[in-house]
This record gives sequence, C-alpha cells and structure tokens, in this order.
Amino acid sequence: MESSARALDFVGNLNIVFFEAEDLEIIYGSPGRRRRYLDILISQSNNVYLKSLQRYRQVVNQRNQLLRQIRDGLSQENELAFWNERLPYEGALITDSRRRSVDGLNEHAVPAHQDLTNGDKLELEYQPRITASSKDTVDISSMNAEMIEKEITNALPTLQRREIAQGITVMGPTQR
Repeated sequence: MESSARALDFVGNLNIVFFEAEDLEIIYGSPGRRRRYLDILISQSNNVYLKSLQRYRQVVNQRNQLLRQIRDGLSQENELAFWNERLPYEGALITDSRRRSVDGLNEHAVPAHQDLTNGDKLELEYQPRITASSKDTVDISSMNAEMIEKEITNALPTLQRREIAQGITVMGPTQR
C-alpha cells in the first residue's frame, strides 16, 4: 500500500528557498520592512531572540498605554519607572542580536557573492542609532548589549515629554 506524503512530513527535512518580487523590498523598501525581514530570519533559528522580541513588543504596548494615560491625567509619570527599565533591556538584546546576525550573514554572503559575480563587492550593514534630540544621535552599531542598554536608558529622560505628548514610545529597535 502506497501512502501519499503530507506537507507536514517535510517540515524540517526539506529546505526550500522561495523568492518573490516582494522580497526586493529588503533592498528597496523601508527600514521597517528590512527590520521585519531580519526579525523573521533570526527568529527562525533563535528562540531566545523571538521571545525577547515578543517581550519588547509587550513592553512597548504597555508603556504606550501608560504614556497615553499620563497625557490624559489618569496616571502619574513615576509609574513609567518599571517600563523604563524593561524597554532598554529588551531593546538592547534585540539590537545586539541583529548586529551579530548581520555580521554572521556577511561572513557567508560576501564570499558567496564574490564567487557568483566575479568579485563584485557586497556589504550588509546594520546601522542602529539612538536619537534623543536633533543634536544628540549616538551610533550604537559597534556596542554590545550592555552598552546599548545604557545608551537607551540615558536617552529616555530627554524623550519623556515628547513621548507623553504623543502617547507613544518614540525610540527603540522597532521605531522610526
């Protein structure tokens, strides 16, 4: 008796690369779309990253709700303290993981690209920045998670008035 194969039988056993025209958005699209693509790529092989990304989104959602309540006079600014500790921690883990992943991609993609294109140059870059004000931008691309967390923590007080007025978190690895 011959049994027909189910798609589930191939999960984890059959590697397929599926490329669509929309995938060009990673090159030509918005930074948000590129971050999303990178998030999906990293999450497929790093469960810790996926959990951190989920926690970060929960922190941002809760913090945004509190920012709106403060703006509307329903909560006090000191209630932000808990979320202002969680936001830099999770944001730093995400940013550092993205940087390390792009570095790893470069190790494999650059030589493969050169082989396929007779030596043409390829460089993948992740350029995270912290912008607390129009005059104060910090390049964090070479920092580790601990240093990034400190920079985010230092920038939060400068942004707090604006965030309360807008009712949203304006800085972090998923903002801009």
